[in-house]
Amino acid sequence: MEGSDFNNQAARMREAAADVRAEAQSDDLAVKVIASPGGGIVDMELSHRAFQMSGRELGSTMVEVIGRARIEADQQLSAEVQRIMGVDLPGQGGA
Repeated sequence: MEGSDFNNQAARMREAAADVRAEAQSDDLAVKVIASPGGGIVDMELSHRAFQMSGRELGSTMVEVIGRARIEADQQLSAEVQRIMGVDLPGQGGA
């Protein structure tokens, strides 16, 4: 691979990492989270339902929803890297 091709792919991957966002919410809509790849939390919203929960229940719900959003963001980035590089990554399908 030529240096300019590599630099172009690296730039596209940096852009993808900066742009990818994934949203998850609890079944009861009490907690909604938007995450970026690598586990960054971009936004979190708590509905009125969240304030009716016990602290333990709210904490557990937040951890669960954050986890789902983080996994989705990482999967989206993996798919984008695969597309940019033109290769199959482990766990992303292929032969």
